[in-house]
Amino acid sequence: MKRRALLLPMLATLALLLCAPVSLAEGQNGTTLSSEVTLAPHWTRTYAWTIGKNVSPATWDFFPGDTGTSTYTVTVTRDDGTYDAWVTGVVTVTNGGDVDTAGLQIFADVTNPRGSVTYASGSVDVSGNPILQPGEKGEYFYSIRLSSPTPGTTYKVTAHVAITNHSGSLGMLSGPDPSASAVWPGEPTSINDSVVVDDTNGMSWTFPASGSRTYARTFSADDEGVNPNTATIKETGQSASAAVTVNVYSIGLADPNGGPSLSEDTSFTRTWLWSIQKSADQTALTLAPGQQFLVKYQVALSTTSEDSDWAVTGNVYIDNDTPIRATVNSVNEVISPDIAAGVVWDGDVDFPCTLAPGEHIEGTYSASLPNADARTATLTVTLQNYSYDAEGNRTASGTTDLS
Repeated sequence: MKRRALLLPMLATLALLLCAPVSLAEGQNGTTLSSEVTLAPHWTRTYAWTIGKNVSPATWDFFPGDTGTSTYTVTVTRDDGTYDAWVTGVVTVTNGGDVDTAGLQIFADVTNPRGSVTYASGSVDVSGNPILQPGEKGEYFYSIRLSSPTPGTTYKVTAHVAITNHSGSLGMLSGPDPSASAVWPGEPTSINDSVVVDDTNGMSWTFPASGSRTYARTFSADDEGVNPNTATIKETGQSASAAVTVNVYSIGLADPNGGPSLSEDTSFTRTWLWSIQKSADQTALTLAPGQQFLVKYQVALSTTSEDSDWAVTGNVYIDNDTPIRATVNSVNEVISPDIAAGVVWDGDVDFPCTLAPGEHIEGTYSASLPNADARTATLTVTLQNYSYDAEGNRTASGTTDLS
């Protein structure tokens, strides 16, 4: 038994010599080391999140003046969390001798207080300062990850500091073994257990757990086009987007057969006034019986004209060439500056009237004019506007004139 006990240290020394190349010259002096180590336990529970966003309705079809309210929903989901545990610290090494250190190595073990159970191990990076000059102090950071630590349990870290030119052990890895202990925290530190979501529509919410938030935004014809929107988790940068597309239509003031929306045919009456005059080159003659005399006569006509009864007539076409029904409250035809023209509609048309998509009405208009001045005919269609809620229900909300 005694021989076996003596053999183990010899084997350990031989293993160190085989693992550490020796470059020391015979007779070289050694140096001494002093060392300290710190220990800080870290235990976290990091929560992962996902985020989604949707909106309804996502598309609006408007006439100018219409509005619609869409409802956005932002949903975040939190997982059960991922645990992570590790210890960190600094190994401080001081060269107390008169020569530079050689072959500095540091290895750390995390064990129970007695050192009988090793939970994790790791080498310490010394590349930042591998050689300590006489009197120099070096600090070396370490981090060792642990698996399933026990809350309230004391953990011990031992730093095995070794050089190949330690006094008394030249040519062998030798040095101090400082240690430090700490009690493992009772609870992990939560990371992202709650998050803040910022929305580009101006809202912000705090989520302590999985959940959702809804809000409404009203769109109008001024928002024509694609209206993007993004909700972002402030802590992680994750985001989700939803967009509302607004299409704006104008009722067609056009002949469905390809003609103009408004034709014009002007007319007037021109009355000609005539006058006639007759004269002769002789006003009186005295002739003997049987005598003849040639008399020349002249007939002159003149005329002037007077215009009256100026008027304009034409056709009117109103076509709902949109995908939505249109309510036409009234139609007015005005000849500049302010001459109202009457419109006679084909068929049974009563205002307000509703035109389904693709439906049209047509008629003729006429107006008497005071003179032949150049004028402009303007057709104005007054549409009923609506405000739509998120379910598509509509409420009358003003009117818009289209010309």
